[in-house]
Amino acid sequence: MEKLLLSIPRIPDFQVIVIDDSSTVDEDKLVQVIADDGRCEFYRNTTGVQSAGACRNIGLTHALGKWLLFADADNFFVDGFKLFGGLLQ
Repeated sequence: MEKLLLSIPRIPDFQVIVIDDSSTVDEDKLVQVIADDGRCEFYRNTTGVQSAGACRNIGLTHALGKWLLFADADNFFVDGFKLFGGLLQ
């Protein structure tokens, strides 16, 4: 999770939403990583349905932007990736 969060570009108006799906990671560590990032919203999946889809649906209820991008904890963004017609160069 830390590698993913650190790889997200710091661009104004980027909303970062983290949903915990009953992960086995140390909860104190997860909360600290999110707090250190300072731009993350954190929610827990309390729906009783443990799945990526359930977590994405929770994220959708909190998303404010026009465009959405989903990533799992084992994903990360590489330097120089392009997003939406060159928004990121």
